[in-house]
Amino acid sequence: MSPSVLDCIATALQLTIDERKYLYALALESGTGVTDKEEEPPEISPPLKKILEELRYCPTIITDRRTFIVGWNEAAANVFLDFGQVPMEQRNLIRLLFTRKELQRLAVNWEHFIRGYLAIFRAYYGQYVEDDWYDAFIEEMKAVHPDFEPLWQQSEVQSAPEVLIEFRHAKAGKMLFHLTSLQVQGSADLRCSIYTPDPDSPTEGKLRK
Repeated sequence: MSPSVLDCIATALQLTIDERKYLYALALESGTGVTDKEEEPPEISPPLKKILEELRYCPTIITDRRTFIVGWNEAAANVFLDFGQVPMEQRNLIRLLFTRKELQRLAVNWEHFIRGYLAIFRAYYGQYVEDDWYDAFIEEMKAVHPDFEPLWQQSEVQSAPEVLIEFRHAKAGKMLFHLTSLQVQGSADLRCSIYTPDPDSPTEGKLRK
């Protein structure tokens, strides 16, 4: 299919910029050319570690292009869970959202919460269309978690969704966060997800305690 035809389709469907990129990547197979070979977890640079430490009252998680959690701060460990207690091979954010009951109980609207990450995951899927790992992971999730497929089919394509999320923390109670997703520039394709306390709520005060 020619790019001009894809342009017409994207215009007719009123696709966003992220959705257009996803359409072109799938139709033209214009991914990065990354294969499904095993990869070493990317290293978190000292400056990035410093940023994580300084965001004391903003739970922050760093993920790689396959949504494996490779970095987090103390605030994230307190609000979500201590990811250090989870083996690296199991530390995939999408998988954890479907398997860990404490994460499912945390979000007041769990489906809304996970749709944001599925939108990011679908954007990666289009960007790395030649990496067979994604197809294998999606099939595994469909087989193991019945709730995954309908949510996957309904998911949008967004590289950086900004949403307001309400949590019901076991100790702190109601907490409101604005999620901002940032792309980390560098050789590794890393994403920094920052949960900023809503300024009109007592969330930051609860985090300080």
